[in-house]
Amino acid sequence: MNAKDLIRRAESLENDRSNFKNEWQEIANYFRPIKSDITITKAEGDKSNFKKLFESSPINSVHELKSIIIGTLFNRAIKPIQIESEIEEINENDNVRDWISEFTKVLLNQLFNSKSNFERAFSEATADDIVFGTMLTLIEEGKNHPLKYTTINIKNFLIAENEENVVDYVIIKDKKTARQIMDKWGNNKEANISDKIRKAAEKEPFKVFDLQLHIMPRKERERNKIDLLNKEIAGYWVDVNNTLIIEELGWDNLPFAVGRSEKASNEVYGTSRCMMALADARQINEMSKQINEATEIILKPSLVVNTAFKNRISLRAGALNYIEDKRELAPGQRAIEQIGNIGNIPINENLLARKQKNIEEIFFLDKLKVFDDARATATQIMEIRAESLRIMGDFIFSNIDYLDQLLNVSFDILFKKIYFQNENGQYVLLQNNGLFQKELPKELISNPSLKIRYQNPITQSQRMNEAVAIEKLVSYVVNIAQSNPEILDVLDFDEIVRTYSDILNVDPDLIKNPVVVEQIRQLRQQQMQMQQQLDQEQQAIQAAAIGRKSEII
Repeated sequence: MNAKDLIRRAESLENDRSNFKNEWQEIANYFRPIKSDITITKAEGDKSNFKKLFESSPINSVHELKSIIIGTLFNRAIKPIQIESEIEEINENDNVRDWISEFTKVLLNQLFNSKSNFERAFSEATADDIVFGTMLTLIEEGKNHPLKYTTINIKNFLIAENEENVVDYVIIKDKKTARQIMDKWGNNKEANISDKIRKAAEKEPFKVFDLQLHIMPRKERERNKIDLLNKEIAGYWVDVNNTLIIEELGWDNLPFAVGRSEKASNEVYGTSRCMMALADARQINEMSKQINEATEIILKPSLVVNTAFKNRISLRAGALNYIEDKRELAPGQRAIEQIGNIGNIPINENLLARKQKNIEEIFFLDKLKVFDDARATATQIMEIRAESLRIMGDFIFSNIDYLDQLLNVSFDILFKKIYFQNENGQYVLLQNNGLFQKELPKELISNPSLKIRYQNPITQSQRMNEAVAIEKLVSYVVNIAQSNPEILDVLDFDEIVRTYSDILNVDPDLIKNPVVVEQIRQLRQQQMQMQQQLDQEQQAIQAAAIGRKSEII
């Protein structure tokens, strides 16, 4: 692998997506002007593109859909993940369940820690998916935090698929100053930094250089070695200006999460909701511009000034213009006259409203807004929201797939910062890791086989149907028990409570371990037996006392 070949690959992928770039540029102009520098170069702080907008509803629609998606799919208020072993029997083990519960808390705490940048990265990625149809987030170990998330601008990454149509090759284009390059690799003796960059770092530290990070499956490796250069995924930092590979990297899994909305079979990038709404956005912007111009003409009509009028004209609202000598004007003439507009300027607000409604429907906002009914229960709202998400099809599933990738990569990074595999192939706790100090249960030491199961709203809704069925069954059995109490023996109430709490995604710490429950019941049974024994002894004493009294009598 050499730098020329890598740069050539990037050029080829860049050429393949030229049509997409033009489309993305126009879409960004209307829906996300903050990222409207895809095919044009703007100076830092240049916001002139905002001045070309006459309607903000397309931008607001993006923000509204983004907020709903984030609030529904992943937020602090819910626990949207569940760690489980691929071996089903292990998941029922009490020690394993306790470990999973505690490790899940650690993962969520690290995820939502402000230093990880997860919430900002997820928000930006969701907006990219809505606007451009494709999103990509890089997941790395941070310098000051175990996890670091960076969502890459659509113009700065290239992707390619394998034969199964899965994205497994990513090129991230980056620009770094000579100073930044030296900060990142200056102390790395194995890094190949060009002399030009080293000299620039001394004399022109803010000179910018083009870099590329290539991430791909490694074709040749020694599987019995576990060093970076023999890991399954390869990475190469390339100095484009000097045609050099600065550093070679390695990962066990792809260190990124990518999501794509509905796409054509021969295309790599997704088709966004904004692409579908682009025609309406164009019309809305143009119509709003025309309405503004028409309103201005009505409020500030054009004037005809008589050539005989020699004074200075004031065009301020309500201004009065005086003439010194009326004899200067011909009979019947005024010094300044308003131009009479023949007919009415057509301002079709109904058409504008219809176009705005079209965008709302394309963005599913007509279905995703929670209906205004104070009598609605939380279950009803969840079911309606889940049904709406199912209607969204490929768009919502791209978000779910993206989150699945992101969570599994995050789990892999965090797990390997806490546990390491020793020479016997067993996973052992890294002492003083500063994150988690609980040993792996013996059932997981040799073969953890752990994975993240993302609890998406559609699955949660389907499970809510299970909860409703359980409620109906219990209610039915309890009613029968009033005439036939023995029917209660049919149900396992312990398992009902545990299953129901799992469906509702209740914090496992609120449900006592079966072993603890059994100990409590045994203790209660012992206390009842002791109480019965005391009662019997008390009755015997009372009987003996009554007997003595009868003998005396």
